[in-house]
Amino acid sequence: MISILENIGKDVEGAIDVKQVLQRAELDFTVKGENCYYMYNDMQELVPGVLANVREDTGDILGVVSNRYKICQNSEAFEFINYISNDIKFRKAGMTKNGIIYIIAEFESSMYLKDEYKNYVIFRNAHNGKFPLQATISPMRVVCENQFHSVFSKAENRVYIKHVSGLESKLHMAKQVLKGYADAISVFDKRINTFASTKFTQEQFTMFVNTAFPITADMTESAVEKQEERHSILNYLYEMEDNQDYGGTLLGALNATTYYDSHRDEMYFKKSVMTDEMFFRQLDGEQLSNKLLKYV
Repeated sequence: MISILENIGKDVEGAIDVKQVLQRAELDFTVKGENCYYMYNDMQELVPGVLANVREDTGDILGVVSNRYKICQNSEAFEFINYISNDIKFRKAGMTKNGIIYIIAEFESSMYLKDEYKNYVIFRNAHNGKFPLQATISPMRVVCENQFHSVFSKAENRVYIKHVSGLESKLHMAKQVLKGYADAISVFDKRINTFASTKFTQEQFTMFVNTAFPITADMTESAVEKQEERHSILNYLYEMEDNQDYGGTLLGALNATTYYDSHRDEMYFKKSVMTDEMFFRQLDGEQLSNKLLKYV
């Protein structure tokens, strides 16, 4: 099995601080605001109230924003991470095509029931005015590397951070993230235990799969085959050996669906095709595991 994190971003393991992370991931660039112009009657006219945020090293436009937008350089935006904890380990960093600049860090692993989970925090920012500076907490089950972001409601595992300067403010931001992390892990612990004690039989799981991927009389033969393949994969995941401790429970069903969400492309295409964009779609989007919890 290929790691979810293997094909995204740049490897920054061993980096001792944010400065090293940004250098290794080639994110240590600066951004400046440039006026925008348009052509009218063969004359160049200024677009009022609008600036293009441009990388100073390459000239690439990262976004078009209001002239009231305040640029916060990558080094400034992420510097507070240095003050969070000595236990934090940097894993990956990069920039997506739609402008998300991110750093993925790992905190100390935890044991929930009989399983070990790695606790990741994904820090992200942008220069296009679309994405705020935030930290997202996402535990990952080590035995099969399925991510459990679906366990949280929309805001429970997120910390939104304001762009501020000064050491005192950065220390406050670091404390915000630590508190958010502790709160999210506490919620996760309680819910995993609840899921493990909630009965949900294999028959109920099959009914859910049939509801999530229905087969109807008006489907083409090809469409029916695809739905049957999904049914087969999900029932196989439910019956996997490492899931048998949780057979007949909601946690067993959730393990199957989170594995499906995390490794769907790998299973269908026989290789990992995970990209930065896919990673963040999974992190933010409606997944099968979300549908399972709503179904229940």
